[in-house]
Amino acid sequence: MATGFLGFRRRLVLFICWAALWPVWFVLAWYPISTGLTRMAAVVLVLMLWAGAVGLSWRWRPLRGILLGLTAIVLILPLLPGRQNDPTAMRNAHVQSLRGYHGAPYVWGGENRCGIDCSGLVRKGLVWADLRRGLMSLDDRLLRRSLDLWWHDASASHLGDGYGGRTRRICTTAGINQLDHAGILPGDFAITATGIHALVYIGDQNWMEADPGAGKVITVRVPTNGIGWFDQPIHVMRWTQFD
Repeated sequence: MATGFLGFRRRLVLFICWAALWPVWFVLAWYPISTGLTRMAAVVLVLMLWAGAVGLSWRWRPLRGILLGLTAIVLILPLLPGRQNDPTAMRNAHVQSLRGYHGAPYVWGGENRCGIDCSGLVRKGLVWADLRRGLMSLDDRLLRRSLDLWWHDASASHLGDGYGGRTRRICTTAGINQLDHAGILPGDFAITATGIHALVYIGDQNWMEADPGAGKVITVRVPTNGIGWFDQPIHVMRWTQFD
């Protein structure tokens, strides 16, 4: 009796500690501004939550088997060869992901729907596109790319400087209003020559941006007057993933 009670008590304490991790993870996941430290904390929390779930379910064989099976899949997946992806399909997935941020509040340094900045919009649109298509197709290459983009933050100027080989420059022009849109594709993006702002092309001469002036993510159709970003010299960039 005493042994059983002590065992129950230990499981109860483990459950309380495990449950207490969830609100911490929730705050980290939804707080707009992310840093290297918070990303590391999020990874550690996910591992602790997963380990806790396995530990708590150990006495229930069906649930234990499911969790251990999922663990094996996660460990094996990185060993599988990636597949060649259709650039057009990936562009469409990227644009669809970007549209999900329309109206999100502008927050400098932000990276999610609760608040996002210009470079965060360009990058996180592709993070989620790679993740969703990678999970749907069990494509390890896309999952690795998603994790790589999520882990490595980038400013607008960094995106315009090649972002460690992840982006490349297509052309330079006097402004988006003056740009020949026949030469670009949805998912391409523009970095101002000053390196302080980024806008992403979603097709049909429409551009999305997390605009600090508007205070949110907006879509603008060009040519347009009265919006300074569209008459500034720009570098048009492309994700090398789409080549």
